[in-house]
Amino acid sequence: MVGAGGRTRVCIDLLRVSGFELTTLLDGHAVLVAIGGSGVRPEVRLGEATIRNTSAAIDHDCAVGRDVHVAPGSAVAGGGAVVTDLSEAVTAVGRPARMLPGRTGG
Repeated sequence: MVGAGGRTRVCIDLLRVSGFELTTLLDGHAVLVAIGGSGVRPEVRLGEATIRNTSAAIDHDCAVGRDVHVAPGSAVAGGGAVVTDLSEAVTAVGRPARMLPGRTGG
């Protein structure tokens, strides 16, 4: 399941209606670390169908909702927040997170 969160959601829903049961692949004590220090740190909460792409880092104690695609090379760190749903292909940055001009999805 690769690509944007919306396409991943379609795949997950199709698997469920076909009778498949999905489960968590990592327990709450797992730490994923990639080359260069990017990865998923302790106490991170990832929603269903979250995609952490190449060299994307999710720092400790962060929560990422369902159907989120953390883009290549990006970082999610404490203090920032996106508290409403964003349409697909939106780029949000900063603290608090704001959409970049010209990157409003479609």
